[in-house]
Amino acid sequence: MTTVTVGQASRGRRGYSGTSTRDLTAALGLSTSSLYAAFGSKAGLFEEAVRTYAERYREIYRQAVAEKDLRTVIDQILIDSVHE
Repeated sequence: MTTVTVGQASRGRRGYSGTSTRDLTAALGLSTSSLYAAFGSKAGLFEEAVRTYAERYREIYRQAVAEKDLRTVIDQILIDSVHE
């Protein structure tokens, strides 16, 4: 599990405001100084998580829209999203 994935999972339970830096470091098994060195802040971790999510789904959508009909596009997006 990557740092960003753990961060996403941790924040998903209580939301961004409800998750402290201490919560994140405990979930990640990192020291506070390591979290700040890697991301700069809790906001930096959030930005990296959003960027990673967007990149993953951009590729799923790019591949799906190459299909010939709408049903196949939708099927492909749903199937690939589940496997993501």
